Amino acid sequence: LRDGLIPLNKLMIETDAPYMGFDGCRSAFYEEEAELLASLNGKKRKRLLKGIYPNVPSSLPLVLRAAADAVNEGREERGEDILSLDDLARMTTQNAIEFFGLPETILNSAKSEE
Repeated sequence: LRDGLIPLNKLMIETDAPYMGFDGCRSAFYEEEAELLASLNGKKRKRLLKGIYPNVPSSLPLVLRAAADAVNEGREERGEDILSLDDLARMTTQNAIEFFGLPETILNSAKSEE
């Protein structure tokens, strides 16, 4: 990504959920599932907190941030404009829509949630 070898119109991101966890994905899950954690009794909560932690789709913003950091580091070195997280998110979402043949309404519904 840093070297700019992958065209941005081909880049997609994903989480490898649930098997490939990474630093920070546990805290992303805790933030996303705070109500679930609060509803568990002490023993179940402790088991979940200490257990092997799977990756979850809610960690996708962390993947996006890491991809943007790598892309922008290279763009800065090459004197190119820096991409915002929103720009890269739109690009990767559009790429997935086109690759998988998904309806454009997915992108439009994401825009309306902003």
